[in-house]
Amino acid sequence: MLSKEELNVCNQAIEKRFINLAQLQECQEIQKKIDDMGTHKSIVDILLEKKYLSGEQLAAIQRGSVKDTKALGDFELLAKLGEGGMGTVYKARQKHMDRVVALKVLNPMLAKNKDYIPRFYREARHAAKLTHINIVSAYEVGEAQGFHYLAMEYVEGKSLDHIIEEKKIIPEAEALNISIQVARALGHAEKHGLIHRDIKPENIIITKGNIVKLIDLGLAKSVYDEETSLTKTGSVIGTPHYIAPEQAKGLRDVDIRADIYSLGATLYHMVTGAPPFQSDSSMAVITKHINEKPVPPVRRNPAISESISRVIERMLEKNPYDRYQTAQELLEDLQSVKEGKDPKLGQLELLVEETPKNKKKKTFLKPSGNMKASHPGQGFLPSYEPHPLPWSFLIKMIIGLTILLILFLLYKKTLKEQSQPPSKTETRQTTPGARGK
Repeated sequence: MLSKEELNVCNQAIEKRFINLAQLQECQEIQKKIDDMGTHKSIVDILLEKKYLSGEQLAAIQRGSVKDTKALGDFELLAKLGEGGMGTVYKARQKHMDRVVALKVLNPMLAKNKDYIPRFYREARHAAKLTHINIVSAYEVGEAQGFHYLAMEYVEGKSLDHIIEEKKIIPEAEALNISIQVARALGHAEKHGLIHRDIKPENIIITKGNIVKLIDLGLAKSVYDEETSLTKTGSVIGTPHYIAPEQAKGLRDVDIRADIYSLGATLYHMVTGAPPFQSDSSMAVITKHINEKPVPPVRRNPAISESISRVIERMLEKNPYDRYQTAQELLEDLQSVKEGKDPKLGQLELLVEETPKNKKKKTFLKPSGNMKASHPGQGFLPSYEPHPLPWSFLIKMIIGLTILLILFLLYKKTLKEQSQPPSKTETRQTTPGARGK
């Protein structure tokens, strides 16, 4: 017997003339034989296998079902907020909690992938663990009426892409404030082993109180869960204008530094009025991210400071090991630029310190953040405490070695004198008695 969802799909498929009654009856007979064997297969799957119904036709039916309904499980749909590759987002009211939420309904084409759904649920639960003022909270993941959904915190505000569209160029101070809050959100996610993978202006919301909210952590990946990650080798996750080179190459080993790159591209767009790379095709933009160095932001907009330009350039380095290595490292430099100080850019600094006792200066090297690996296979070198350079010890060693050398030369001279044979004058001396005879 057909379920309510199956019956709805079949009725609409016939109404839209995607299939005819004879094809439906044939598939029902196949389903009955499968049921008699002790297993079950959906009538929709059989229609797809027989190629009576295409994936595109099924997606059109399911999209129409959501549009036609005003409720999805416990959620009352109030308005459509947007639509993307992963699905459609609605403003909705969760009845039993009596709260307004943003409800993302998964694209039916993705839902047909049996491997995708378990990963979607697992990664949505990872995102639900994050509680931070700059991250939109994930409330619930589930299925209703044949649709998979993710319920999230609803935020009143404007997306960054709309703000850029209105202002064209965002003032440096405002751009820094937005980037600092996003960096805090990334730092919190990083501590929980999560990366976003799709940082872009559309995924950044600014509320009326100027609180920045990072959205769409449904794409988030747990760095500890390689087998269940939505990212597979060779697949590209991200948006072309803001994608990190390693993501553009479809590499699997992606971490927080990819998010730092994408935030760098977003900050570049804010202060210059355009993304780092532009072209007529997405593939051309992706290729530029992999191969080309962007024009320094300060050359595109001389009104910004050299400091913020240098920070953006460091964020947009091609090699992840040449970028900031952590969100905290980036956050410190963004704060420094905001306060009018020079950024450290993750480099070693030469510091001079006065001791309280003798007021003499001590010089030592101190890292501004964690030391980074020289190549991907090496990993990170541990951070270390600064040590004064041992000048007095070196002087003492030189004096000691000089004394030892002098003693050694004196000893060698003494040995040489003792080993010399008697002189000829000594051997020719004879006694007086012998000369008389």
